[in-house]
Amino acid sequence: MRILLVRQWLIATMFFIISSTCLGSVQLFIVQPTPHHDKYLIVAQDGESPAQAMNRYKTLLRNSPHLSSLVSPEQLKQFSYGHGDYFELGEKPAVLILANRGYDLSNEEKSGGQLRVQKFKEKIGQNNDVYILPVAAALGLTKLNRELFYKSLTDKFSGVVALGGPDVNPSVYGDENREAREVNLYRDQYEIHFLKHWISAKKGFLFGVCRGHHMISAALGFKLVQHVENHGDGVWVDHPIKFLKTAQNFLSRAAGVREMIVNSYHHQAVKYSPHPDIDLAAVAPDNTVEALESKDGRIVSTQFHVEFMENIFAEKIFSRINEKFRENFRTANEKFRAESQKNHSAKAGMCSHLF
Repeated sequence: MRILLVRQWLIATMFFIISSTCLGSVQLFIVQPTPHHDKYLIVAQDGESPAQAMNRYKTLLRNSPHLSSLVSPEQLKQFSYGHGDYFELGEKPAVLILANRGYDLSNEEKSGGQLRVQKFKEKIGQNNDVYILPVAAALGLTKLNRELFYKSLTDKFSGVVALGGPDVNPSVYGDENREAREVNLYRDQYEIHFLKHWISAKKGFLFGVCRGHHMISAALGFKLVQHVENHGDGVWVDHPIKFLKTAQNFLSRAAGVREMIVNSYHHQAVKYSPHPDIDLAAVAPDNTVEALESKDGRIVSTQFHVEFMENIFAEKIFSRINEKFRENFRTANEKFRAESQKNHSAKAGMCSHLF
């Protein structure tokens, strides 16, 4: 009797696992509202067409009491289906830029800091296939499909760029809001959940600036200083930084100097404390954290906006970033294709014997 009960429990457990695997499904699509728009990545679940997936996302975003304020009706209108196609790995590394503002979804005229996506595309677009992940892109996905979505991204993309933007809600790093501005907890939760998946997968390269630097730090367990003086606070200023010795010396080797002048536009900063996987890579004269690097070379984040810097040092840093994307593309591409075929065959076999 005891053996019989154990067998029944094992059969029930296996049925649940296999059923969950077979019942959850996601498909990545690339949409471009007009030829003048950027290319966006959207996710369809459980047999949705790309148009249905786009409609689900826009409807939920428009009606969300927590997220609707991020996107104006006109911006959401511009974010239309347009031309869509299945996402497929190409001949270049695929790189994902994480949107966090409404104007990231529109083709409206931009200026100043709003040009951050365009600036990044200028620096990495020639060597990589660049796509924009809309704010809260997993909106409306089931829990299982959200996990499958993130796994698909970590499997297929060689790199992620976390953009600058508004302050991080202190709740995501376990603090009360004292001086953070323009915060949105729900936006931050979607972004940090993905970042944690990306970091734990240890497959692709992750680069972040300003808010992106803060989000990555929060995902790694660091807290933030909610306000610092004399670092711009919405006005561009320049100041020197000093690179520190790290396991990889990514930034100092790329720039070829130990000190350099960088831009500054922020009022928050990372509170660094010794970490088994993360090195402090650069500091300002007042000891504000200016950069972090992971010991395995998969994460680099900067307080300064290197995408807006037009000098030889910024060119060298982006040259090294593009090299990291290529390195991950070469090592992961064949492995992913082989595993994808193997998993597809195994999954089909398991599902065919369910009933």
